[in-house]
Amino acid sequence: MTRMSDTRLLLVDGSNVVMRCALGGDVPPAQAVPTATAMIERATREAEATHLVIALDSPGTPCWRKQIYADYKANRTRDTSPWILRAHAVWSKAGWWVEDVAGYEADDIIGTIAHRTLTRMPGRGSTATVLVLSGDSDVLPLTAAGARVMKPVSGGQFDTWTADRVQARYGLPAAKLTDFKGLAGESGDNVPGVRGIGSVRAQRLLAQHGDLEGVIAAGQRQHCKHSIQVAASANLARLSRYLVTLATDAPVTPIYPADCSL
Repeated sequence: MTRMSDTRLLLVDGSNVVMRCALGGDVPPAQAVPTATAMIERATREAEATHLVIALDSPGTPCWRKQIYADYKANRTRDTSPWILRAHAVWSKAGWWVEDVAGYEADDIIGTIAHRTLTRMPGRGSTATVLVLSGDSDVLPLTAAGARVMKPVSGGQFDTWTADRVQARYGLPAAKLTDFKGLAGESGDNVPGVRGIGSVRAQRLLAQHGDLEGVIAAGQRQHCKHSIQVAASANLARLSRYLVTLATDAPVTPIYPADCSL
């Protein structure tokens, strides 16, 4: 069996990938799933992956975010379950390890497995290389722990993101992206953030005050107009940060290397 020091684990946000290939729903499942399958195969080759886990949303079960904030993803009205269910069936039949957990989203499953793996895989003491295939920026904080994110781009290629790349793009450490979105919000998921605090101001405030709690504290001290805005909406900012933070404790059954070996 592959030594753990040689293990390259590819975690795939299958829901993101298949709906990307479905062009948001314009392409039916019978066409979108084979396209998504080909994308995963290309990513597996490019990543030189030795192990593969595909995470999927659990159709028909509201995720925990929706339970605490009813407007979460309220801007997404399409039922994605036909694509998710077909993908699950096809990929499981192909012998790939497919994981879903009721009440959690695919990226929570990825966050949980990545957290476990970057510490240690069950039954082994050494670490492995972790790569994530997803076009969702919510997985970028995983680069702070050493994961690499492969974002699909046009032409069937992948754009690889590391912690250094995130720092260069956002002007912030990858670990602070959740604070950033707590301030600026995330329109794609209908996460509100703080009204009047866009990405530029959010970046500046975090550069000045370190993290979201530092910005709130500065506002409570009447430091400046924008930090005062944040302090006045502290609960909403904290809720927004919580909504964009990946779970690392989803009840995912321990996956051993032999289970997901390629």
